[in-house]
Amino acid sequence: MSDGVCYDRFGGAEYPSGKEIGSCTACGGVMYDYDAAECDDCGFTVHADCLKMCENCAHIACRKCMKQDKETLDWFCGEDCIKEYYE
Repeated sequence: MSDGVCYDRFGGAEYPSGKEIGSCTACGGVMYDYDAAECDDCGFTVHADCLKMCENCAHIACRKCMKQDKETLDWFCGEDCIKEYYE
């Protein structure tokens, strides 16, 4: 907008930063309160992005609990789901 009006609702104030709550069990990275999720399989707190969905059965768990197909890079619950998916 070039009409000279400042549309910044916060008057230049900085957004509050997230509170650091530890490290992600799945990837080891720093985790903040706004990005925390819980893995249903292991019960640990992980980044929301570290939760993966099984391509076969749509089960959701952290990437430490899931297995990744090395060829397709798809995520699966385990060997049974991988076999079932490719049959």
